[in-house]
Amino acid sequence: MSAFERQKQKRLITRLKNIRKFFRKHNKREGVFMPEHLYRDAQDICVSIIVDEEYQLIQMKDSRRKK
Repeated sequence: MSAFERQKQKRLITRLKNIRKFFRKHNKREGVFMPEHLYRDAQDICVSIIVDEEYQLIQMKDSRRKK
C-alpha cells in the first residue's frame, strides 16, 4: 500500500477518535442532540471501526517488512 493510502488511513483513525471524544464529552449533558443510549452506541461504533482500521494499518506495516 502506498504512503498516501497509509496517511489516509491514519487521518481516518484520528477523525474517528475525535468523534468518539465528542460523544464522550457531550454524554454528560442531558441529551442535547440525542438520547444517552445513542451516545453509547455511537462511541461503540467508533471504537470498533478504530480497532479495525488500526489492525489494517498494522497489517500493512507487517507486509512491507516481509518483502
